[in-house]
Amino acid sequence: IQIAKSKTLQRTVKYRKALIHKWKYFYLRTLVSIRKYSRELLRMLLPWKRRIGLSKVSSVIGYELSDFLSFAHEAIDRLPLIYQRLYSVKPLEDLELFVGRTAELRLMKKALTSWENGGYTPLLLVGEKWSGLTTLINAFKLHQQESIRFYRYRSDQNIDDTADFFKLWGEWLSKDPFTTIEELSTHLNDLPGKRCIILEDVQQLYLRTIGGFDNLKLLLELISNTQDHCFWICTTTIYTKDFLDRSIQFSEYFGQVIELMEMKDEQITEVIMRRNNISGYKIVFQPSSRNLQNRKFLKLSETEQQEYLQKQFFKNLNAFSQSNISSALHYWLLSTKRINEGTIEIGYFENPDFAFLSGLSHVKILALHALVLHDGLTKTLYIRVMNHGEVAGSRLLKQLSDDGVVVRKDSTYYINPLLYSPTVKMLKTLNFIY
Repeated sequence: IQIAKSKTLQRTVKYRKALIHKWKYFYLRTLVSIRKYSRELLRMLLPWKRRIGLSKVSSVIGYELSDFLSFAHEAIDRLPLIYQRLYSVKPLEDLELFVGRTAELRLMKKALTSWENGGYTPLLLVGEKWSGLTTLINAFKLHQQESIRFYRYRSDQNIDDTADFFKLWGEWLSKDPFTTIEELSTHLNDLPGKRCIILEDVQQLYLRTIGGFDNLKLLLELISNTQDHCFWICTTTIYTKDFLDRSIQFSEYFGQVIELMEMKDEQITEVIMRRNNISGYKIVFQPSSRNLQNRKFLKLSETEQQEYLQKQFFKNLNAFSQSNISSALHYWLLSTKRINEGTIEIGYFENPDFAFLSGLSHVKILALHALVLHDGLTKTLYIRVMNHGEVAGSRLLKQLSDDGVVVRKDSTYYINPLLYSPTVKMLKTLNFIY
């Protein structure tokens, strides 16, 4: 009897431990599921709560942005290394992958011919950030006579002090710092042969502060003093150009302003597919649920279906990226769903929902506006532009950096490339830029 009691107690303890373990496991699984479905339910209800004013986007911006950036990095990291390199965002050098821009090249060549015949034709090239301005200049140089000497410069940081302006030109020309605009003008006029001076990203030569436009005014004076002997090409972003036109009528001092035109769907297709052809991977486009419910689509052959899906994909992609090549390349990579041997499956492209950006506080939106106009700022220059205190400015930039909205390269803060286009659209919606 005592032995039986002992065995019964042992079994009872064993069953009790097993039951407690099962309940703990069930509790944890249930808790995880509740959290998961609660977040999904919140996302479903959020648009309706916004409409009737019961919720603000700021309540979910943290995890929405975190989820998007996490998904983006995972989607890109799982791609083959050769594929990532082919679609990396950088100016083209050999131009094997260069597509389009024939109209812009024709206008640039026409302006050069006019200058050679004595016309006043300093050029201002304008386009979205990462839209191909540097690549366009590379293509222009490649097709010019060897008799033309090209001098190409770009500032790595924003400057607004005139002493820094003259010092920068001294470094570019391997001279001691110049002291006056006349001295610099004389030096450029005395350079040998036919010369073309290319100054990229002129938005680096100003700050949106009182007296912050002096360097740009010096640049305009320099162009005027040397345009008979030097063919000038300057580049800037379209939003900086609009702001400078309202401030100092900047573009009126140029003989011609060339804005990069919108690319056709076929051109965006060629930009991406040329890279894919080099990789050797076969592309398979996945149909959407709407496609699978379309009887006309289902009656097509497999080849016809792929042609239709490709055309539909690039039409939607170009409409979203608005001819910004870098943005198109980014979201092509994000559209990859599955990688098999020699095959990459591309999902149906739908415009990502970036409504959470509008939930940023007003001070953060103003900070993003400044970063767009200046194409990046250091912490010191940001504090000057926004007139923040040291502590407040540092804290705000850190918050934006921690959220992933901005990234830091060396000492300069930039808008995250994955969020640049939606940030610009958000600023347009709020009438900060046009």
